Amino acid sequence: MVAEWKTIKQVGSQHYKSGVEEVEPIDLYYSLGILPHFAVASIIKYAVRSIKKRPDPVDCAKIRHFASMLEFMSKWGPVPIAATSATLVATPDA
Repeated sequence: MVAEWKTIKQVGSQHYKSGVEEVEPIDLYYSLGILPHFAVASIIKYAVRSIKKRPDPVDCAKIRHFASMLEFMSKWGPVPIAATSATLVATPDA
């Protein structure tokens, strides 16, 4: 499960990649349970952008990337996964 999540995350933009001791934003969204909403909002954003201009292959790839995150969550559930990085942000009740 963790290996599958790391594979999905590799597709993301490099400017969001962090060092070993930092939490990546996508892991934060997942740990807080808001990743499904973020993924759907991102899909809508890139889809609507394609209406206003010629569809961009990069935007289409981003839509597929966020859709793969939704597929992952449908398989494993929208529950925080254990330690995808050295330090995963603690939930408020921790």
